[in-house]
Amino acid sequence: MMEIDNISNKTADRILGIFLIVCATLGTYGNALSLVFFKNQKSNSGNKLFYQKFHTIISGVDLVICVAQIPVIQSLIVGREKDSLFFQEDTICYAWAGLWAIVQPLSFYSITALSYCKLFALMNPYKRLPLYLPCRFLLPLSWLCFF
Repeated sequence: MMEIDNISNKTADRILGIFLIVCATLGTYGNALSLVFFKNQKSNSGNKLFYQKFHTIISGVDLVICVAQIPVIQSLIVGREKDSLFFQEDTICYAWAGLWAIVQPLSFYSITALSYCKLFALMNPYKRLPLYLPCRFLLPLSWLCFF
């Protein structure tokens, strides 16, 4: 029976690490720009303000996901060693795992909730969407991550 330590391929890990560097860099830059854009956008229209708030939440969550890739990238580049900088301490491992368990499903659920809101807006074009609706969708859905 082969041990887990002997399974990793250092070349494949480094290629994946480089790929994650490119994706995380582009994602961080793009999500930071969209977060600033949606945060600074001014609107008096109720539905436009609603979607602005929703897109701000999605951009923020995706920005956290991109930044959370840094420990994974570092671990892949150095060869998945236990002595890697970020995963050397158990506290950092547990904190990262907890963060990942929250933000990854929250990103999926926020996109799903946005799709349902757009469907609702298409079915009822003259009805104004309430501003608290993103919180109403995201809070119960984020609790599903833990169960």
